[in-house]
Parts: sequence; C-alpha cells; structure tokens
Amino acid sequence: PLVLLGMVSFGTYLWHQPVLFFMHYIHFGQLPLMALAAGIAASVGLGALSYRLIEGPVRHRRWLARPALLMTVCGAALALPFAAGAAGYLGRLVPASMTEAARLGGVPPPNATARIIDPPRGDLAFVLYGDSHAAQYFDAAAARFGPGAVVALPSCLSAGGLISRQPDDPEAKDCRALSEKVRSLVERRGIRALICAQRWERQLFAPGAAEPLGLTNGAAGPHLLRAMQRLADSLPPDTRIILVGNAPTAAVAGRMMDGGWLRCRAQRNVTCPESYPANLAEGRKVSAMLRAFAARDPRFTYVDAAAPLCPQGRCRLVQDGRLNYWDDNHMTQSGAARVMATIDPSLISQR
Repeated sequence: PLVLLGMVSFGTYLWHQPVLFFMHYIHFGQLPLMALAAGIAASVGLGALSYRLIEGPVRHRRWLARPALLMTVCGAALALPFAAGAAGYLGRLVPASMTEAARLGGVPPPNATARIIDPPRGDLAFVLYGDSHAAQYFDAAAARFGPGAVVALPSCLSAGGLISRQPDDPEAKDCRALSEKVRSLVERRGIRALICAQRWERQLFAPGAAEPLGLTNGAAGPHLLRAMQRLADSLPPDTRIILVGNAPTAAVAGRMMDGGWLRCRAQRNVTCPESYPANLAEGRKVSAMLRAFAARDPRFTYVDAAAPLCPQGRCRLVQDGRLNYWDDNHMTQSGAARVMATIDPSLISQR
C-alpha cells in the first residue's frame, strides 16, 4: 500500500490543493473530520486516476510519443488557464457572484482605497481625514457636496501628536505625519470643512512611547478628545470639523462575515444575516463620547453614522435591496451615501 501511495503521490499532491481549498471555501469553520477524510480520499482517488490515465501513458510513450505533439498538447493546456485569467482581468469572464454583487451594489466605491487625493486646481468643498473609513466616504461626499480631497492612511488615527500605530510599525512615521499633511492642505487650499472619519476604537500611542495609553473607548478616551482639540487649534479658526461616528460595521454580525456578506453566501452551512441588533453596533461607546465632546466645542459637529444604517433598532447589512458593506467593515457607495446624506450641506461651503 505504501508503494502504491508513493506511485500516485504526485497526482495526489496536485489534486489535494483544489479539492481541499474548495471544501474550505464553501464550509464555514473547521471541516468536520469525516468531510476532511472524504476530501483526502477524493484527492488520492483523483491522483490514482491521473497516474493511470495521464502520467503512466505519457511516461511510457503510449500517448504523445513525439516531442512535438507533447509540446503542442502542453502548450494548449497552459493556454486554457492563461486565456481564462486574461478574460477575467479584462472583465470578459467574471464569477457568478459578480452578478449578485452588481445587483446589490456590493462592490467598493471607486476611491475606497485612496490615501491622498489632492486635485491640482479648483476650489475644494471638504477634505476627508482619517483611515480607510474616511476614504470610503469620498465618492459619496463628492457627489453630495462637490469636489473635495482625501488625506488617509489605513488603520491610522493621527491627531494632536497621538497615533494608533505602534512605534516600531513600518508606517508609524507616515501615520504621525498625517495630521501635518491635512493641516497643510487645509491652509494651502482654503478648505473650510474637515470631515474626520475613523474606525474610532483604537489603541493610542504618545510620541516615543512603546506602551499604549489604552483604548479610545477606555483609558485613552480623554487623550483622544484632547488630541482632537489640539488638531482643531492647529487649523484656521473658521474651519468646521465634522466628526463622523464609528460605522456599525458588518463584522459584528459574526465571524461568517469576515469576507463580507457575498463571501458569506458562498458558505453552505450558515445562514447569512441581513441585520443585527443595533445595541451590538461597533464603536457605540467612543461615538457617544465624541457626540458629547462636539456638543461642548462649537468648532465640532457630530454626525451619527449608525443612525441611517440602523433604523428601528436593527443595523442593516442589506437595506432597501442594497448592501451597506462590501467587506466586513467598509461601506459600499449606497451605505456611504446614506451617511453623507445626514450632513447638512450648509456646514460645507466653498470659499
């Protein structure tokens, strides 16, 4: 048996990759022992068939005896996945889920991954500042308020000298410099509205400190508020700062949402939720703190990101036939537009 297994081992090695990958893809969580055993058995069986029908006949020159014919067949075999990959890259061949993604609007906004957007000319109505949860709003904000800018860095909260990146993080320096970049942009372009959006629940680090100050929804909360005051102090006096509260996110609905709602739909052993109780929404404590802070400082206006996404006490992943998130925490164009629609346009005006 061991010799036989060794004979079919190469084909088994090749086959187990797609077999086990797709089993894991359609099953949420760890595969049951019997399912895993069935996958391994299927891989060995396919390896044996490959050995008998392909590997053996080719090696013993019963098939494709002439080198030219062998090269032709191998070239054709390589051309097929190459053509499929090229068609996918060019948008001619898309997975079935893309149809559902288009129908539900479950795709990232065009500038969802933007870091710096600074149009070379013209007046700018606003600048979005923060992490990727700021960039996700850009297209919706531009559609509502007119031309704007973005200063963002993923997983970076930077204000008043405090940052959310650990000192030894490769992007800690860029994160720390972000607040100076936005200050310079506001002054240089005469922007009156700074829209701050974050995934606000973060650890914060003081300059040069290896140990965190704590989490923003706990010990670091007062430090965050003082940092926001210092950020406001660094800007021109007539700058309106709009604090967008934490998005509810889809991640709260459960681990099956790790890849987003459409990814969850591919899993055969779970039911993908379309909503969850609003009292579970992410960032409720830090958002409440920011709301109270903005009420005390006239330079700030608070916008509740959860309000339009969590009507009637339920945070919606699917709302009015459209997805609010394209992954587990970033908003689609529809979700972002719902939040931006709650901002009073009078707060955002061009010079």
